[in-house]
Amino acid sequence: MHVRWNSTYIMLQSCEGYENLITEFNEMFNNRVDISPIDWQISKVFVQFLSIFYDASIVCSGVYYLTSNLILRQLFNISCAFKEYRDYSILQQSIILMEQKFKKYFEDIPMLFCLAAVMDITIKLDTVKTIISRISDNVRFPMVISGEDVEFALTEMYKKYENKYANRTRASSGSSISLLGKGKKKDYFFDFVSQSSHTSHDSSSGSSHLNELFKYLENDWKSLLTEKEIENFDLLQWWKAHEVTFLVLSIIARDLLTPPVSTVASESSFSTSGRILSERRTRLAASSLEALICLKDWSDADERGQEFVDSLEVDFTKFNIDDDQ
Repeated sequence: MHVRWNSTYIMLQSCEGYENLITEFNEMFNNRVDISPIDWQISKVFVQFLSIFYDASIVCSGVYYLTSNLILRQLFNISCAFKEYRDYSILQQSIILMEQKFKKYFEDIPMLFCLAAVMDITIKLDTVKTIISRISDNVRFPMVISGEDVEFALTEMYKKYENKYANRTRASSGSSISLLGKGKKKDYFFDFVSQSSHTSHDSSSGSSHLNELFKYLENDWKSLLTEKEIENFDLLQWWKAHEVTFLVLSIIARDLLTPPVSTVASESSFSTSGRILSERRTRLAASSLEALICLKDWSDADERGQEFVDSLEVDFTKFNIDDDQ
């Protein structure tokens, strides 16, 4: 029987810390299957491997923070997991199939993901180039898009935005940087970026209209932040605070960083509408249906309940064996 991989992960993770109890319970009530220490070791390997994919699913399904700049990070984490666990005999066949899926969907990484990562001051262009190369090495097939392609697209995009917005007058913005948000788990990508050194760009190209872009790329903005601040960084607030300095780039950053990369929000809306406009409730006017859906969405927003939460995970949280009641 096929079981969803995320359900398997949640089930195995919930067993951590209760191995002896589960083994004793199994010996008392089930004589057909023995659970050995080796089985628990295999379970831990599966949990460690699947946690990378589960975390990626949760991160990319968020609706209260930017996601377009996080995709490249998650793809890098997944490629590192493939490389690290490829030699485990119990995972070899699974990884072969998973890498085939990875190649199908991400061999040609959408340019939006790469450009959005460039607009993240903790990543920028040099790291994006390196990450694309490292992903290719980890999964052992060449990526369609290259770092040079990203740099060319970034330059062309900047030229078009400058022609349209360079002379636009803007109100001055505040200069303070707000560092908000929840701390994130330590992962392959964070370790890599923290240890990587950034090389400066050559600003002697003679293209005077790219001075703003060069200024952004040449400065190591990440060095001004502590490691804790990087983990809790509010990127949109940073661009808002530097809107006067980067008149054109701030608009590019807004357009690249704000699109959601997950269909969770739209799928949730369709699911909600399906529950409201059911077979037994088909005579609602369009305006009434719209009002009910909006009210439900606003209610979820107040409760911060719009993000993806695995239904099975919710079911597990209802059962706390340490609770006497």
